[in-house]
Amino acid sequence: LPVHALAMLFAVRGVGKTWASLELAISVALGRDFLAWPVTKPRRVLFIDGEMQLSSLKWRLQKLLGISPVPPNLTILSSELLWRDDAGLNISQPSQQQRVDDYLAQLTDLGEAPDLIIFDNLSSLVAGIDENSNSDLDVLRRWLVKLRSQRDAVMLVHHAGRNGDQRGASRRDALLDTVIK
Repeated sequence: LPVHALAMLFAVRGVGKTWASLELAISVALGRDFLAWPVTKPRRVLFIDGEMQLSSLKWRLQKLLGISPVPPNLTILSSELLWRDDAGLNISQPSQQQRVDDYLAQLTDLGEAPDLIIFDNLSSLVAGIDENSNSDLDVLRRWLVKLRSQRDAVMLVHHAGRNGDQRGASRRDALLDTVIK
């Protein structure tokens, strides 16, 4: 994943998309190789979870890290914590995108701007639009391009449809630098 990349990891339910994306986040934060791919140095990672219970997310992190603490370069933004304040996240809406932008600005002010943002998963973080409509995705697509252009590599975790390919509109593919099935 180069800087200023927009990537997608997708698969059918239950095969380990969150496990793989968490391992990627940890590897990038620690500067250790991810599977067969080298990670040249530690980088800051923001992992935005859209569906897991916080306890399950913590359990998975503990299983991946063993006795090691969560790397200081890894920030987890849990949907459960957002919903506790009755403010779930829907990144298809400009006002919700602004919430993420504001959070990124806070991290930047603290000297903790992420180099990689992982959104897990697109289906749970996008609501109120027809995912099969190219036009309905335009606002989200423009925002993702903005994130990519500012400084961040962005990874979208997504579900595969019944045909085994990623769910939703085809125009999303035009933006992606890397697609991992």
